[in-house]
Amino acid sequence: EAGIRRFRIWHGDCWHGAACSYWTLKQASKALAGRAGVRFQVTLMAPTIQPDSDVEPSLDKIAEIVATNGHSVSSVQIDHIGTAPSESELCILGFGPRHAAFGSVVRRVVKVHKRFPGAVITLPWQERSDGACWTPFLEALRQAFGGSFPASLTLGFHTTVYPFWQDGLSIETALGQVKKGSESPVNFNKLQEKVQRDFSAAAAPAAVVAAVSEIGWASKCGGISRPAVAEKSTQENQCAFIANVVGTDWPATPSFEAFFFAGWPYKGIGDGHDCSRHWSPFTATRSLCPDAWVQHEEEVLGVPWSDDSEVMTEGE
Repeated sequence: EAGIRRFRIWHGDCWHGAACSYWTLKQASKALAGRAGVRFQVTLMAPTIQPDSDVEPSLDKIAEIVATNGHSVSSVQIDHIGTAPSESELCILGFGPRHAAFGSVVRRVVKVHKRFPGAVITLPWQERSDGACWTPFLEALRQAFGGSFPASLTLGFHTTVYPFWQDGLSIETALGQVKKGSESPVNFNKLQEKVQRDFSAAAAPAAVVAAVSEIGWASKCGGISRPAVAEKSTQENQCAFIANVVGTDWPATPSFEAFFFAGWPYKGIGDGHDCSRHWSPFTATRSLCPDAWVQHEEEVLGVPWSDDSEVMTEGE
């Protein structure tokens, strides 16, 4: 049931030096109270934002919030240096054994696994598996676990997938990046194959899994000054992309997750408001692409589509 009934809350609501409140998670879980099978991805913020002293209290807070509404945690994203955690990579801005946050990030993985032993712990990958970067980190992590990874541990390696954002891709090629039978390196099964190939031996006996922290296609980008992006950004293309994603080659592991970026209105780097409110394929009451979800909903859940069905989305 990869992706179904899973929601991503990427911020811990740590403002003005105060302890992280996870207010957004609380509101999202409350809104979905009574819905069976709801699972959340949550985030531990960078050590510069969320100090070590706040980690364990925050994990307890997260557990209490979701348990109150009958929900659970599917995965925990570890932010290491606060540079757009979804779009970051491990060795960026000098992150490594000599970086001030290195030991803290290693310890956080251990603490998360202790508190949520069944949750995937996802790390910033962006399809960059440089051994000079990952080998020292994984070795330090192994030592932090006492010299051997626990078999109960699942490490996630997350990336983002936005084919419509790539100027060099035509509409047809962009739509085909995540689609059943596609040989594109960002098709879900190909991402999982790469993670298995690059990390399974180094992390054994722990499991490894790819994760798509953000995937999206806007239906309109009026604020973008790049014609190649604006041309792809239509409702028809967005719905076609979602249908392709739903029907693509999903990895067999139930630990794989992909979160569709629902977005929010913001001022960006274009000539106005970028894609603003047009990231989301949903209104407050209905799906704008209902036919795109039907096949997967019926195959996985055994029930027909209805406008209040839960689907994969990202809570921002």
